[in-house]
Amino acid sequence: MTHSPDRIDRYLALAKSRPDAFANTDPDGIIILDDRDAILSAERTIKERYRAKGHPEDWAECAIYYEDPWMYLVRDVVRFPDDSTGTYHHIVLKGGPDGVVVLPLLDGKAVLIRHFRNGARSWSWEIPRGGPRAVDPIENAKDELVEEIGAEITDIRRLGQLRNNNGMITEVMHIYVATLSAIGHGNLGEGIGRIELVTPDRLGAMIRDGEIDDSHTVHAYTLARLNGIF
Repeated sequence: MTHSPDRIDRYLALAKSRPDAFANTDPDGIIILDDRDAILSAERTIKERYRAKGHPEDWAECAIYYEDPWMYLVRDVVRFPDDSTGTYHHIVLKGGPDGVVVLPLLDGKAVLIRHFRNGARSWSWEIPRGGPRAVDPIENAKDELVEEIGAEITDIRRLGQLRNNNGMITEVMHIYVATLSAIGHGNLGEGIGRIELVTPDRLGAMIRDGEIDDSHTVHAYTLARLNGIF
């Protein structure tokens, strides 16, 4: 891929607008370079290393190299704690840093959805979740329940949070438990094929036996157990 001459300007503008995703919070950690001259100097060093390995030189360039309505995919130029330099891929979600996961309960049972996941190319038993939106996370969580399973919500509270890929993404998934009075049908437009109610013991067995391997569901179940909900 050939990047435009203003690639660094675009990259630095995004970094300035989204400090949550580019903050250098610890001088002893991995530092994202945010100065043009420092970036160009590091790129020259990395390009020499890549040339020696037969890699394309532009793999060493920081840039926003993919964008759609939901996310940016960027390549950072970074300095490691040993003072060497390199690159990192980095996903920045346009809605912000806060996604949601919701454990729905109806008549004491957990509400699971059978969701087709494109990355895995298979069906997955899991609980509802949603990406960042420009609303308070608890409102996002309520909207996801209504959108995915037609839920009528009587109570909802926060259990904790999860970072599901902290090597590539800033996103924090806020985890909620919700008590429902009724549900509708799974949203086929979201890839949800079925809804099933299971007891807490059955949910734990599905996780133990590998029927559920979705990290969001496993984490929410663990928090529910630790908080005495199950």
